[in-house]
Amino acid sequence: MKICVLGHYVEEPDEGVRKIAHHLALELARRHQVVNLGITNVKNWASIRAFQPDVIHYVLSPTLPGLAAAKVLSWAYRRAATVMSAPHPDLRHLGKLATLFRPDLTLIQAEESEARFHSFGFRTRFLP
Repeated sequence: MKICVLGHYVEEPDEGVRKIAHHLALELARRHQVVNLGITNVKNWASIRAFQPDVIHYVLSPTLPGLAAAKVLSWAYRRAATVMSAPHPDLRHLGKLATLFRPDLTLIQAEESEARFHSFGFRTRFLP
């Protein structure tokens, strides 16, 4: 399977969400073809299109700008399923606009998050 891991990617991850993206990509690469790309660089659109992933997996704290950037980058290869890992989400600032940017699946770590994501119509699965 071809998986594109999108996040705030850096060579030497220095904080939680970046470390999760880094280690998730390493683990997935043991069995799949993986490419890591930064979510803030819209130029990665061409890299996604060239890679033609089966899955585009976002690892980010879900803010409205982050969800919008993830959705725009997913248009680079529309055949890919979109998955979002949402560790430690702060959902207080997400409004109904979030429904425009929902991925195919959101991986959550807390029941409180699940209820809030469901209120926006997100499909979730629990991942400890």
